[in-house]
Amino acid sequence: TTFVHNLALMFDALEELSDLSLQLQKSSLNLIQAHSDVTLLIKVFENRVENMGRRSVEAKIAIDDLMFQDVKLCVRSKIPSIPEKQFYRSLANNLTSRLLSSSNAAENYTKIMNDIKVIHPMYWPKDLSITYGECEIQRICDRFKISSSPLNIGF
Repeated sequence: TTFVHNLALMFDALEELSDLSLQLQKSSLNLIQAHSDVTLLIKVFENRVENMGRRSVEAKIAIDDLMFQDVKLCVRSKIPSIPEKQFYRSLANNLTSRLLSSSNAAENYTKIMNDIKVIHPMYWPKDLSITYGECEIQRICDRFKISSSPLNIGF
């Protein structure tokens, strides 16, 4: 029964991580969307602390019935059970710790994200001034130590 429990728990988590991985591999993805996708998965994992995933629910029913897909289950105490709440809390914490917005530079991260928004047309205001984004592009260039001249001309 413990094996089925652990397998279902891992399946739920890996399914979510796999979906995120596919999202992050899209060539059309930008940094802002990527951050949003990771943040969303963190919220899903935080929710899983209290609410089981689909496979875990199926496994719980199977364990209660001692039957999984027409296979009789037996209880083995040798296999340690993964504590669900701790597992999902750990996944959420580990993802959070890798976000720029959760590091010591959280304030800088917000500034960088706001500056980067000027590059993406989806964030542009309807009435653009001729110098829209100039300061933001300069800050981005300064941060990455590149010349802003060719960028300002092209932008």
